[in-house]
Amino acid sequence: MVNKDDIIRWVIFAAVFITIWIVLDFVFSILRAAVFVFARAFKTALYSAVIATIIFAVMDIKRR
Repeated sequence: MVNKDDIIRWVIFAAVFITIWIVLDFVFSILRAAVFVFARAFKTALYSAVIATIIFAVMDIKRR
């Protein structure tokens, strides 16, 4: 015969574990989305900086 207290303890443990798992999964999905957005914005800024540098270089060369 299994002790009732053991069953309750395991149920509570499982509930806490699942709750932590869901919360962590949620947090990580938010972090992943934020990192993705930041990386895309950073890449766009990098591309525009490179393009601006090329345009300035071309204009500088044409001016001479």
